[in-house]
Amino acid sequence: MKKLKLIIDWVVIIKKTTLTIMKEVKLIVLNGVSKRKIIGKMSGIREGGNK
Repeated sequence: MKKLKLIIDWVVIIKKTTLTIMKEVKLIVLNGVSKRKIIGKMSGIREGGNK
């Protein structure tokens, strides 16, 4: 029973860490996209279609 509890604890920890990593990645990606859009607008419409 102790082993099972340990495994469950590990699974929970892994899930939590992956979720936080995903959130960080999303934030980084969103920041990158918004920065690119701002830079694109500042440097004139060089991006196709001015998204």
